[in-house]
Amino acid sequence: MPRLRLALIAFLAVSLLLPLPAAAEEAAARDEATVVWEVISALPDGDAKRQALTSFLERYGDSVHAGVARSMLLAPPAGPVAPTPPAAAAPAPAPADPAAVAEGALGLDRQARVLVQHGLAALGHDPGPADGVLGPRSRAAIRDYQRAAGTAQTGYLDQATARTLIAQGSEMQAATPAARGLQPGDVFRDCAECPEMVVVPAGSFMMGLPADEEGRRDNEGPQRRVTIAEPFAVGRFEVKRGEFGRFVAATGRDMSGGCVVWTGSELKNQFSRSWRNSGLAQSDDHPVVCVNWQDAKAYVAWLSRETGAEYRLLSEAEREYAARAGTRTPFHFGASISTDQANYDGSYTYGSGVVGTYRRRTVPAGSFPANRFGLHDVHGNVSEWVEDCWNYSYVGASEDGSAWTTGDCRRRIQRGGSWAGDPGSLRSAVRRGVGPVVRYFDSGFRVARTLR
Repeated sequence: MPRLRLALIAFLAVSLLLPLPAAAEEAAARDEATVVWEVISALPDGDAKRQALTSFLERYGDSVHAGVARSMLLAPPAGPVAPTPPAAAAPAPAPADPAAVAEGALGLDRQARVLVQHGLAALGHDPGPADGVLGPRSRAAIRDYQRAAGTAQTGYLDQATARTLIAQGSEMQAATPAARGLQPGDVFRDCAECPEMVVVPAGSFMMGLPADEEGRRDNEGPQRRVTIAEPFAVGRFEVKRGEFGRFVAATGRDMSGGCVVWTGSELKNQFSRSWRNSGLAQSDDHPVVCVNWQDAKAYVAWLSRETGAEYRLLSEAEREYAARAGTRTPFHFGASISTDQANYDGSYTYGSGVVGTYRRRTVPAGSFPANRFGLHDVHGNVSEWVEDCWNYSYVGASEDGSAWTTGDCRRRIQRGGSWAGDPGSLRSAVRRGVGPVVRYFDSGFRVARTLR
């Protein structure tokens, strides 16, 4: 007899207090209690369900479901359901601010709101980050603008105000440093919280080292002349922790995965460490660490979107050119270096240098004198990611200063050395190839900006 039919017969027999047919009883004895129980469990509460439970216990009193059935019978019958009291009337909505309604009717998209923020910043009213969100800080800046313009201080945009600020923001975005009257050595910012940038002049230099320089490695040559045809802007400092934090907050970038740190006996990735908690004593004025090449690329892409300018990582050639600042010695200071000039492991020496201090951590950006181009910490503090893929030598490299994006791109290049390195690793020509997804507690970066 089919199993479904046996279940139906069993259910009817129990519910109606009828005996099972003998043949059906013998065939269904093994599993009918469970099937019947499932049917009874689905019945709505009431007298019919209680009668079915009573019949179930009479027939299947030794089944695994019997205890639950008895509990259900012992429970008091459900009383009448109390009527649900009428819901309290919702308070009447506050009348909409006419100025807010008028701004909403303008239909400004995110890019338009970013331009409004740029326009406010250009006119001396600080809107905060140019993120397209007109929050309290931007509203205060709008009120400041309205106060200066002699109009109603609503903190919202009308059509005329929006048009003026968008035009001002567009003009600021389109303006090149030349249009702003900037010259090599000048410092500028594209927004109130953007990195400070220095205009680096065009020029040429000998990249790499002669064979007789102390500490020279095979991958630092052969020497070749590289020409930087146009001025470009470089971060005056390495990107600071506070600057990177604004990027993480704005984008929600996933920075999980830990950071490679020194445990006292070995380098080891610790998942509890990150750019926020590197194990070093840092403030927001210190260069960010525990960032990989992909994090640095994401940061410059975000900065480009926020400002409308072309931010990027330096090429390896640009980084050496900017670090040397017209010098041909191992360091822009000369043939040796001291811990009064840079942050590194002063337990070691280079050339005629002397033993100095080992601080065992980063120091605030700009703690040491700038080079001739106005750039700080080009030697030490943190190793800086650049754009290029790793190639063992300069054979086949371009001579125009552009990034070398072929070769072993499973490694990207770092320049400058760090607080944890010996002085020889800080030389202007030193190169280090590192996996682009690895985060180290001495790795950071510096940004560049194209000016044309």
